[in-house]
Amino acid sequence: MEPAYHGIEEETVTRLPSKAFDEFLKALDRPVPQTARDLIGMEPDWL
Repeated sequence: MEPAYHGIEEETVTRLPSKAFDEFLKALDRPVPQTARDLIGMEPDWL
């Protein structure tokens, strides 16, 4: 079973270097830009 767990982890876990992770954490504390809010509010074309 160990190889299966390794394969799942490889496909589902993203590892960031320390500096990149720190930037990611800072971004979570910033307000969402208007362009991103506009994108989130759009209806998908494929529905």
